[in-house]
Amino acid sequence: MVTSRMNLPITVFVTCAVLLCGAAAYPAADREIATTPPKSFHWPRVFIAQIAPNATLRSAVAAINDACLSISGEHSPCVRHSMRIGSEFEAASVDVQSTAVLEAIQAIPYVVGVEQQTVGRIAASQNRAPWGLVRISSRDKPKYTSPFVYAGDATGEGVTAYVVDSGVEIEHPDFGGRAVRGWKASRNFKDGDYHGHGTSVAGVIAGEWAGVAKAARIVDVKLLNDKGEGTTDDLIRALEYLAPKCKEHGHRGHVINMSLGFTTSKAVDKAVKTAVQDFGCNLVQTDIVVVGATDRNDKFAQTNNWASNHGKCLAPGEKVHTITIGGGKTKDISGTSLATPYVSGTAAAYLSSSWYNGNSPSRLKLALLERASRNVVASVPNDTPNLLVYSRPTE
Repeated sequence: MVTSRMNLPITVFVTCAVLLCGAAAYPAADREIATTPPKSFHWPRVFIAQIAPNATLRSAVAAINDACLSISGEHSPCVRHSMRIGSEFEAASVDVQSTAVLEAIQAIPYVVGVEQQTVGRIAASQNRAPWGLVRISSRDKPKYTSPFVYAGDATGEGVTAYVVDSGVEIEHPDFGGRAVRGWKASRNFKDGDYHGHGTSVAGVIAGEWAGVAKAARIVDVKLLNDKGEGTTDDLIRALEYLAPKCKEHGHRGHVINMSLGFTTSKAVDKAVKTAVQDFGCNLVQTDIVVVGATDRNDKFAQTNNWASNHGKCLAPGEKVHTITIGGGKTKDISGTSLATPYVSGTAAAYLSSSWYNGNSPSRLKLALLERASRNVVASVPNDTPNLLVYSRPTE
């Protein structure tokens, strides 16, 4: 998968204490420990409970619901969603009404980790300057009147790009009929993109004018609401939808872009790891193929979300000119959330090229890093390699 660096926030974990009758005990070392919520903590809150690998999801959900109902006296189940990705990851998102309910869930031996659901937001600002495509197709800093140069058959044809974001305006003329709807986090979400970020990201990946992989297919995975906000449990549900798609398309048939900003979550980390390792998902995000942003002067970009701007490689991310919602409109955006789709688009171009012979996400990541332009960006921090993504795999 290709993603912009996720500023994943601090995770909240809860203590496991009392064992429920009839449940198998799991070693204490495998349980996540966390502090008690502060006195100012307001209920209800949503938590994500990770389930032990050798427990059944159905039994765990039943135990969680029983714990909630026995303490709160509510007549409806407190489990909102149950989630499974392969055989290595199972979890449930839970409406927790009080500290007593939280402690009861902690005590269930089926549950090996509990963390508070967090909200992720889009990290980007607006500006103007069409230059990113030209830069990634040139080894040296180009004149920005130069054309974007295709590399033979590296057009993204045959590759499906899943855009996990605020939605995609699939009717936008820059997609030329190659964009379709896939999944959305809530049945209450309207189809389409009413924020604009997802459409802009999809445009950089595969738009006819703005995009790197101009022949790739786009699938809208609508995780975020119209304010550009989404939750960690919905992100896991999106991965649950995506994981089998990775196997269905095969290594060379897909790429996943997640230009998101979430706080650190062990549940999300485990879900992502399972999707990549067990299902072969080519995920581009800030924490898998981690992406930092540069400006048109080949300097490390000082964007509004600067704290997220570091990673395994760099791509244009300041004043990126791309498409937006509203029937053929364009706009300028800055941030690592726009640097990420340049890497996703490049990944799609590589996957469609006869030059590329990789067979796994790790090989794709290696190809992107090996082909990147070296030491061309100024003011790069010590924790970020000076590697600028390069879209022409054969030259």
